[in-house]
Amino acid sequence: MTGGAGEIRSSAELPGSAERVWQELTAFATFPAWNPFIRRAEGALVVGSRLRIRLRLDGLPVPFRPTLTVVDPPYSLRWLAAQPIRGLFDVDRRFEITPLGPDRCRLTQSETATGLLAPLLLPLGRRPILAGYRAFEAALRTRVAAPPSRPPHLREDAPMTDTRRRVSNGLPHQRSDSSSAENPPPIAPAGGAPLWKRRISSHETFAHDSIDSLGYDWERISNPTMPPRFPRKIYLPQTTEDIVAAVREAKQLGERLSIRSKGHSSNDLVLTEGGSMLLTEKLDGILEVDREAMTATIQAGAVSAQVDDHLSELGLGLPVIGDHNHITAGGFASVGGISPASHRFGLFVDQIERLQYVTWDGDLVACSREENRDDFHKVLCGLGRHGVMATLTVRLIEIDKYRTVLKNHQQHHWDVEAFISGAAHAIRNPGEAQYERGVWIDFPRRGGGSFGMGQFSAYHPTDQTAYAKARDRLSYDALHGLGYVGGRLPARVDRALKLAGMTGVLFSPMYATVKNVEFFTDKVLDSTVGDPTRMFIVLAPLDRFEQLFRETYELMRRYRTERDCFTFISVYVKSITSEYLATGGRGNQFCELMFYQGMSAGGMDEQVLEELVTELDDICIAHDGFRYMHTKTSKDPARRDKVDPNVHWTRLAEQRSATTQEEVLGA
Repeated sequence: MTGGAGEIRSSAELPGSAERVWQELTAFATFPAWNPFIRRAEGALVVGSRLRIRLRLDGLPVPFRPTLTVVDPPYSLRWLAAQPIRGLFDVDRRFEITPLGPDRCRLTQSETATGLLAPLLLPLGRRPILAGYRAFEAALRTRVAAPPSRPPHLREDAPMTDTRRRVSNGLPHQRSDSSSAENPPPIAPAGGAPLWKRRISSHETFAHDSIDSLGYDWERISNPTMPPRFPRKIYLPQTTEDIVAAVREAKQLGERLSIRSKGHSSNDLVLTEGGSMLLTEKLDGILEVDREAMTATIQAGAVSAQVDDHLSELGLGLPVIGDHNHITAGGFASVGGISPASHRFGLFVDQIERLQYVTWDGDLVACSREENRDDFHKVLCGLGRHGVMATLTVRLIEIDKYRTVLKNHQQHHWDVEAFISGAAHAIRNPGEAQYERGVWIDFPRRGGGSFGMGQFSAYHPTDQTAYAKARDRLSYDALHGLGYVGGRLPARVDRALKLAGMTGVLFSPMYATVKNVEFFTDKVLDSTVGDPTRMFIVLAPLDRFEQLFRETYELMRRYRTERDCFTFISVYVKSITSEYLATGGRGNQFCELMFYQGMSAGGMDEQVLEELVTELDDICIAHDGFRYMHTKTSKDPARRDKVDPNVHWTRLAEQRSATTQEEVLGA
């Protein structure tokens, strides 16, 4: 039985008395040992008590804080899970026990959802919730048929005395022989946002990790009709030893091995038609969290959003994280890694303390900022040229990203020169801004011309009031609701929702949690809705910002007018304080311009694209800047070398190696 449109219900007969079932139902401390659905329950068993509940839905953790409304042993237990603003999405959860005899009873589980979002969210959760109900019933049936057990002395969340935390995640792919010093058992990423928000993707029409996806990279976002380029052989390592074995085998067979994590590149970096691919999908563990050193050691295929969610349960977080919920640590490190906090913390690679990688000869190399420094710097931002990253040790900060609310100090501009001036002042003078970003969007007019609008958001610390948190929750539930349904509806409705989402970006909410700032546009705008889109990213010294913006923006407008290859033009701006980029006397202050363009059907082809990126690279070179190398660059090797931030470090390492060899020969 599943219940009506606003209700989910399931009923099961159990081989035990009502008292016996009640005993197991309320022995919260035992849940982690046997309950597959309610993985954690804590709190006093009295009406009015707030519980801590963590469900497991579709393999994902869903934490919430309901209030007990009925405690009637051994017949009824009931709680209400309400949003900070009542009437938005409230769930009344019930457990009803009906005696059928001395050793038999019926357990009926049900929940009723009410509120503005209930018609949208309850149908989406019906299938996984019912599956959870039935898994719970099956486990409880086994439980009550056995003798009563004593609750454990240690709770699942008992504090640890060691400053380091190392736990096995019990995933099927983890092998028992992988718990060596080099490959300790991973920690399962856990915690974080509600299930429906974690499922929001900026590309609902395809997945990153299906078999079909292995023939594509991010180019399919701008060219949905591109033909696939499937590999012939796939290596799926789970440990560092597996990587070594795969690389050595490929070398012995004379095969070129490409590396793929989630395929975010649109610069022809990961596809290998008919070749061999090393897929980092199963290199997904958190190996160690060291509170004393404030570092975490993770495998290169670990998804940074999932790592951050696990860290959030420990009151920690990654300083720099991508704005997309499928970015892996190794993929991020291979290109640099930028976030709205980069004006404070730099690139993701600036936060890496040490790493292990496997060279293309199959040798395992450990390096850090102090040990094998040349290897360390040439592997970072190296696009996989020098080998396969296996593990990374990254810095952490103490932060509560899901509950800390910031206030958005926001500017709006209707003239591009006013936007350039306002953004330049903001990124050069961030003050106490914890996170910041700006965006200018230019739309074409029918009949010619265009109109634009810009805004800049600087997120500052604020009082953690109920009002601020309610404003954040209400605003972002609405925006994320748009993002959740985007890509699932008829095309015209999807386009209208995307326009509403773009309006939400331009008029960003006044209050936002750190996590809502980090994942803002990715949770609101679906790249597969409406016009195909493409990104071009330029990095340059901060003192070049104004002129760089004007030249690159006019380049895009000219191509739209003359080649009819773009629809809308948007450019997102951030500032970066990076030691990695500070090469050749540049200093460590940089700006990022990320162009996110709507592609015009028929107006863009390979020749036009190559001409465009060649001009873009030349502007970048003229301003002593770099390109973000996972976005399209010129195919000319000389130009690519000049705009690739890794080339300086690689050449420096080669020069030092040559000098060392000369000294050895001279001796």
